[in-house]
Amino acid sequence: MKYSDQLLSQISSNTFRKLRLNLSDQEIDDQKAIKLANSLERNTGIEEVDLSLNEIGDKGIKAIARAIKSPILNVSSNPISSEGITALAQSQVKELDISGIKLTDEACAALASSTQLLDLTAEYCKITSQGAQHLFTNPILERLNLSLNYMTKESFTTLVTNQSLTVLRLNQNMINHEAAKLIAKNTFLKKVDLSTNRIGDEGAQYLAQNNVIEALDLSQNSMTDMGLAAFAENKTLKELKLFHNRITSQGTQALSQNQTLTSLDLDHNQLDDACAQYLPAMKALRQLYLSSNKITYTGAQQLKQSFEKSNLETLHLAYNPIKIPKAK
Repeated sequence: MKYSDQLLSQISSNTFRKLRLNLSDQEIDDQKAIKLANSLERNTGIEEVDLSLNEIGDKGIKAIARAIKSPILNVSSNPISSEGITALAQSQVKELDISGIKLTDEACAALASSTQLLDLTAEYCKITSQGAQHLFTNPILERLNLSLNYMTKESFTTLVTNQSLTVLRLNQNMINHEAAKLIAKNTFLKKVDLSTNRIGDEGAQYLAQNNVIEALDLSQNSMTDMGLAAFAENKTLKELKLFHNRITSQGTQALSQNQTLTSLDLDHNQLDDACAQYLPAMKALRQLYLSSNKITYTGAQQLKQSFEKSNLETLHLAYNPIKIPKAK
């Protein structure tokens, strides 16, 4: 939809019937944002507002923050400073996307003091270690996405004692095993995305010792069989994603002891037919992803036969060298 006086009239009179207001990439500046804010102040039906990719500065965003009643707001990629972020932190918004906006330590401290915010997405915001420490002290935030920033070990010192976060996304942050050790010490996180980092086997071993996390993504972390074996005795993980690592069938032999995993993603690794001897021992599996490995027709047939009477619902074997042998 396009920004227009007619649209503003519909919003203010509550004749705009959609729950989501999408005004992304509409060249909305401060002046237009203030007019929109006046309309939103009178609206009681809109639940989500998308103002991403516009030209709204602090003056416009402060007006939006004061007026908005919608619980979901996306203002990513706008020229907003700490002053505007502080206003958003004091608004009624519960789910906020501010990706692509540089967050100073001051802005992060303001977000940390929010008494309404439950879900924050802050991808590519150039957050410092001190800024991250501030964010992890928010006592009510439940879901936090800090992907595409640069997190050091010091960034996670306050995460260890955080008791509100249940979902944490940290993909592409250059996180190493020392940071993973601190993340693993948190005892409230349920879902953690650490894909495309530098966790390695040592970091995986720390995370495998956590007895609370239920879903973990360690894709593209240079893990080998040693890291995979660490999850053999973990009894809380339900979903484990290990796409594009350096895992062989030998690693699945150790992991086969695990009887609680329901979803396992080993796409794009180095598994061969030998994995068919071990993976069927994992009786709790419902989804198994083995695409882009080295499994031949023999291994594929063995996997299908072994899982035939199991509870497995999904088996992906695409892009393996599976060729049906020619009849003699």
